[in-house]
Amino acid sequence: MTDARDQELDGLFRALPTEFVAARDALSAQRKARGDKAGAASVKALKRPTPGAWALNQLHFRGARSLDEARRATDAVRMLHARDGVSPQELRTAHEAQRSAHQRVTDEALRLCEEAGLPGGPQQAKKFAVTLQGVLSGLGDEPLGRMTHDLTPSGFDAISSLG
Repeated sequence: MTDARDQELDGLFRALPTEFVAARDALSAQRKARGDKAGAASVKALKRPTPGAWALNQLHFRGARSLDEARRATDAVRMLHARDGVSPQELRTAHEAQRSAHQRVTDEALRLCEEAGLPGGPQQAKKFAVTLQGVLSGLGDEPLGRMTHDLTPSGFDAISSLG
């Protein structure tokens, strides 16, 4: 069961990015008024989520089936790569399932952004796809539901993004 502090943070991260700073400052003031100076300071230090991070948080809070499917597809690809003797066809099939699952999540996130009046389009889709892949691969430094920033490509992804 989540405690009251977790519920307060859930409420904060459900807010639109345009409303985040005001909601964060109000929550910080509430904690300070309750005598929780450390809690107030930790809330005050939180950054406003980027549109992509916000959308991923919303999918997490809503228990989006597409997010669970993408997680399972990513895990399946990871397990196949860890095994010996996997056929190329089996790998292709798993990668295609992963791409399809990730695309469904990306489409859903872009729809949420559009509905909320946040930036969308191809550039946002690319940022979101990289962030989603990173999070599902365990590379993020923030948990789902508390994300504030997009992840950036690393390794070959970074090189290929240069053109």
